Amino acid sequence: MLNIHLGPHKTATTYLQSVMKNSEWLPGYRYFDIFESRREVLSQVRDCAEGELPACMSDSSLNYVYSDENLIGGPQGPLNMYPQAASSLKWSKGHKPNLFFALRPYHEIYVSSWLESLRFSPFFKFREGPAERGYVQVLEEIDSYVEPGNFTLWMYSDFRGHPEEIINMISGGGIKKFGEHDSGSERLSPTRQEVDLYTKVVPYVGRKFQAEVFNIIRNSMTVKSEEKFQPFSESDIDRLKDRFLRDVEIIRDKFGIWQPAD
Repeated sequence: MLNIHLGPHKTATTYLQSVMKNSEWLPGYRYFDIFESRREVLSQVRDCAEGELPACMSDSSLNYVYSDENLIGGPQGPLNMYPQAASSLKWSKGHKPNLFFALRPYHEIYVSSWLESLRFSPFFKFREGPAERGYVQVLEEIDSYVEPGNFTLWMYSDFRGHPEEIINMISGGGIKKFGEHDSGSERLSPTRQEVDLYTKVVPYVGRKFQAEVFNIIRNSMTVKSEEKFQPFSESDIDRLKDRFLRDVEIIRDKFGIWQPAD
């Protein structure tokens, strides 16, 4: 069994990875925590040819559970969702992996992904306008190319009330005892004041110092604005909400969307 949780970014991935890292697993299950992934697994899978499992997943007697939202790439600019998502999974093609993916409304996920990119990626300005790619394109491309055994999707809004149920699905039932979430690992959304200041100074900052400068700004603001960064106008938000609802119906018809029992 090969269970791969793809994310995406900003859908409680840090929480579920923390719980799985601290959980007690049944014999025969191998979970790669996020530290192993970033240190070893990501580089291995990126070097694999199509259909070639990495050495760390070569034992056919084990059930592998892997969760890393960076596996399908980072944010590629606002409104352009994971353009290399399918090709980044070429190593799993032919192995019928079980894939797991959360759905979060576009007016939230596009902004959150862009804010996440400020910490690591080359700076690019947030661009409003019609979405180039959304969940439908990403999921259909992955499904067509990888041909997974199962594709399990859930609404981000359902995670908060049912984390253990969703984590149990991702783990393939391999958790003997659930661990605790590492407290203090959450990152609060930046305020408009912090983002505005960062966008003004970043042209004068080398790429390797971007994350450090962004963190300095966030930690040194003596007057904190309560206004979270939201670049979309109300009319754009309405359009994005409408597209999300339309796309959810397409996805529900093609893949199904997990729903809690209550």
